[in-house]
Amino acid sequence: MAYRAKRKAGEKVLGNHKNQYMRIRDYLQTVIDKNPGSTAVVSTVDRIALGMNPRFYGLFICLNAQRQGFLDGCRPFISIDGCFVKLSNGAQVLAATGRDGKNNLFPIAFGVVGKEDTKNWNWFLERLETVIGRGEAHGGWTIQIEVARVFPDCKHRYCKRHLLANMAIAGYRGEKYKSFVDSAVYAYTEYDYNRAMDALKAFNTKAWKWLNYLGKEHFSRHAFSSRSRIDLVVNNLSEVFNNYIIEFRDKPIVTMLDKIRQKLMVRVNQKRDGGQQAMWEITPVVVGKLEVEKKYARYCNAYQSGVGLWEILGSERQYEVNLFSRTCGCNKWQLTGIPCKHAVTAIFATKERPEDYVDEYFRKEAYLRAYAPVIYPVPGEHDWTTTDSPDIDPPKFTKQPGRPKKSRRRGQDEAPKSKRSREPENQAQRSHEPSSQDHINNHQPSSYQPINEGGTSRGRKLDSRRGCAIGSTMKENARGTTDRGRENARGTIVRGRGNARGTIVRGRGNARGTTVRGRGVGHTSLNQWIP
Repeated sequence: MAYRAKRKAGEKVLGNHKNQYMRIRDYLQTVIDKNPGSTAVVSTVDRIALGMNPRFYGLFICLNAQRQGFLDGCRPFISIDGCFVKLSNGAQVLAATGRDGKNNLFPIAFGVVGKEDTKNWNWFLERLETVIGRGEAHGGWTIQIEVARVFPDCKHRYCKRHLLANMAIAGYRGEKYKSFVDSAVYAYTEYDYNRAMDALKAFNTKAWKWLNYLGKEHFSRHAFSSRSRIDLVVNNLSEVFNNYIIEFRDKPIVTMLDKIRQKLMVRVNQKRDGGQQAMWEITPVVVGKLEVEKKYARYCNAYQSGVGLWEILGSERQYEVNLFSRTCGCNKWQLTGIPCKHAVTAIFATKERPEDYVDEYFRKEAYLRAYAPVIYPVPGEHDWTTTDSPDIDPPKFTKQPGRPKKSRRRGQDEAPKSKRSREPENQAQRSHEPSSQDHINNHQPSSYQPINEGGTSRGRKLDSRRGCAIGSTMKENARGTTDRGRENARGTIVRGRGNARGTIVRGRGNARGTTVRGRGVGHTSLNQWIP
């Protein structure tokens, strides 16, 4: 009964899950009309021969502001991943995202398909290619995905987390294998990569063959293309997008799409306003990284070979730096676009500023170009554009037994989700105040001894009840010493809430002694707060 009432209330406010598929073309056409240059496509399974309406297969949305902003102000790097929709039809949300000058999430396009498999990924990437091309102006895109059929000329990277998961499936799991993979993945030079692979080969030849077969250009930093100006090896950017839309993933499909569009609209506007008001010329995250390189540059020595050519001796290794081509032998500068410590040493030796050698992608001009296009508002259902296409039937909804699952199934190698302890509201509100023990130490004589919780009186144990007791009792009435007493007491009361003839700390009643933060009347003194 409760589930039915909740479902009907949700349909009244958010719309019916199945009925919204009928007007999905009207909504997408309205998005295109209000945002010229956008792409919104819905694909269906043709069932005209059977005398039935077409069935929903998938949809793809790329707003013009996101497409133009990515092409004008973001690095040529695309991260792709999917997340499940919290509905009983098993649908998946696929997303393509980039990174802005602050290394923050920059959504490019997203879509909804029946399930996450190679066929649907190819369908999604084919439509993405028609929107953004193959990145010829940048020498091709760098895409972090394992599907290479649609973008064969682009550079492809593998996510380290997925690589380790596949490696575990192949039979090579454990912290020892993870340490070998980490050393190979994060290696900026071929020398470090070969050392890591040799160590793995000595430990397990079959594991070395399995990893070497993948191709180092797909997972090791030293073999990455430098045109993307990013050394990312994990696909955590798409995970950020999944969390970004998590509150909308259990909504009916049109409601979900419109809420995502609305959130992107507000985000782009906020980023645009923030960038225009910013006083920095280089994004703060890059400035922070550059300061770290400056810190370590003090331990390097520079020896000039020619104009713009330097030999930099670090604490352990020696590298060549070319200021004209903006390269360093450690490979970090050309891969990230941020001068490394060796380059900073050479730049300081020429009496120049390292900030002048930071790549253009991290400057304010590029950041403003990324968020300059506007996502325009879309009216409600009453004002949608009416199309003459046939109604679309929803995909098959299968009701599973038991309570609906809304959490993602974690892999075998993933750590379990930590349970956050929930503190009582009144305890959280007074967390900034000194504890009762602090008051005891400040206001009690040195001979005072704290009592044990749950003391006894006349052979009867009292625990959290409000009765009378002659002995020492916690949270009880007492003629002796009482801790956190809530009634009358002739002795000392700590955090008492009743009358007391002795000393009350944080008492809430009348007191003839000293009252700290009391709410009653005290004959001696009444202070709002005594530290």
